[in-house]
This record gives sequence, C-alpha cells and structure tokens, in this order.
Amino acid sequence: MVEGFNGTAVQRPRGKKMNIKEILEKDSFSREDIVKLLQAKGEERRLLFTRSAEIKEKYIGSKVWFRGLIEFSNVCSKDCLYCGIRKGNKNLKRYNLSDDEILAAAKFAFDNNYGSLALQSGEIESQAFTKRAPAFHGPTMRPSTTGPTGE
Repeated sequence: MVEGFNGTAVQRPRGKKMNIKEILEKDSFSREDIVKLLQAKGEERRLLFTRSAEIKEKYIGSKVWFRGLIEFSNVCSKDCLYCGIRKGNKNLKRYNLSDDEILAAAKFAFDNNYGSLALQSGEIESQAFTKRAPAFHGPTMRPSTTGPTGE
C-alpha cells in the first residue's frame, strides 16, 4: 500500500512496478518514479501533462506572472568554451549598458508590475564593475511581493 495524492491509498502488488497513473496519485516520488515520468511517451505523457496542469491550477491558478531579465553587458573576461559571450568569441558585437539604461529598464519592469527582475552580464573581475551593483538598488526597485510565493 502506498499513500496517494490527498491521502488516498494506492495498492500495488509486491514486485510490480507502478504505472504512470499510480505514480501521479502519490504525494512524493522516488528516483524510479521520476525516471519513469521523464521517460513518458504517448498516452502516459498526456496523463502526466494533464496532472501537471491540475496541480498548477490548484496552486497558481490561471494568473500570469511577468519576470524580467536585463542582460546589461555581454563583455566577459572568462573563456568558457560552452558560452556564446566568452572573451574568445570574436564574432560578437560587444555592448555594456549605462547605469541610466539599466535603471530605465528596471523602472519599466516596476511600472508594469513585473513580479521579479534579474540582472545578468558576462563576468568581469574589476572593482569598477563590482561597485556598479549598489547603484541598481534604489527608489525604482522594490522587493517582490507578488507572485506565487509572495502573494
């Protein structure tokens, strides 16, 4: 006997692997369950997506939350081979937004009720670059108080 979703009992004969329907009724998953869910195809995948939509509707509803990302620079001092903005990539037009441009983009996100905002750039190891960060925390920013976890 395995406890299912909402406390219902799911019976499984000893040694028999659970099918997707049984797994989807559980409150928590084993590694074996997760692997089976990730390998779902056809009808099993449809059942997984249907259950996912039910859980999303229960906890989140039909609301949409805007999340913002400001990529303020693609200048990077690292040369990570997997990365498109690595310093060795000579086929890239480099840019670095000014503080005013970054704050204007942040103000747009604030004015349009974005739930959160992330700043992203290449990695630069310099005091001047590091000292820019405090300028981005000011009257145009507020802690996220909306969204699934802050509502």
